[in-house]
Amino acid sequence: MSNRVVVHLDYQNVYKNARSCFHEDAGHHTDGQIDPLKPGLHLAQDSRYDRELRQVRAYRAGRTRFATTRVTRRAHVSATSGPRTPG
Repeated sequence: MSNRVVVHLDYQNVYKNARSCFHEDAGHHTDGQIDPLKPGLHLAQDSRYDRELRQVRAYRAGRTRFATTRVTRRAHVSATSGPRTPG
């Protein structure tokens, strides 16, 4: 049985740090944006253990202080993963 992985990202910090490290200050507003699913997939797949990414949660500062975006991986679930169970 594979270990289930849920990844939590502070999206604003990732975005701001990517902008400051890899882009100019006056760059386009999309510079620094990431796909939250990609680091989650990397963490789950690049392990010596059998892991399955179940969910990625990205915290984004916005209108509410605790706005959270859930990114599901329905498009990436393989046919061999079997049915999802709660828990």
